[in-house]
Amino acid sequence: MGSFFEDLWNRAAEAPAQTWDWFNSLNREEWLVVLVVVCATGFVSLLGCQSRRM
Repeated sequence: MGSFFEDLWNRAAEAPAQTWDWFNSLNREEWLVVLVVVCATGFVSLLGCQSRRM
């Protein structure tokens, strides 16, 4: 079981670098899709916070 946790730890340690490499490989259209998804997610989460306040 030790190797499983070591593998999991190594993957977690490499995740930020892999994510950054993925973002660097995006072209203009893919960045637009990422922007739309992030904005839509933020909009929906703000709507959820507003309904809980009342």
